[in-house]
Amino acid sequence: MLHNRFDFCTYLSTWFVVAVIPLSVLVIMYAPDSWGYENGILENLQMILLMLCLIFCVTAKADKPLYLFCATVVLFLMLREVNCGRVLFWSRPGEVFHCGPAGDYLKWK
Repeated sequence: MLHNRFDFCTYLSTWFVVAVIPLSVLVIMYAPDSWGYENGILENLQMILLMLCLIFCVTAKADKPLYLFCATVVLFLMLREVNCGRVLFWSRPGEVFHCGPAGDYLKWK
């Protein structure tokens, strides 16, 4: 059953994922704190990757129901990343949401 969908071979994309893991550790250890700010470089890269995943899922030819489900999940991840619900439904008039480093707890000021 699994052999019909998967060929269990190692591709270039597999090695890319294996290389990203130690690279992520290095970024966590040595990147400046400004990279973690709201709308900073890491958050913008994350949105670009999510958008690429969404495009890939929508344009897939095989297993269309599976990829449409994945596209829905990616869309919710994108909406969560931009805090869609918090800004639209729970914001208080006259208050500014503090956007600090990713390590800080975001609080209303």
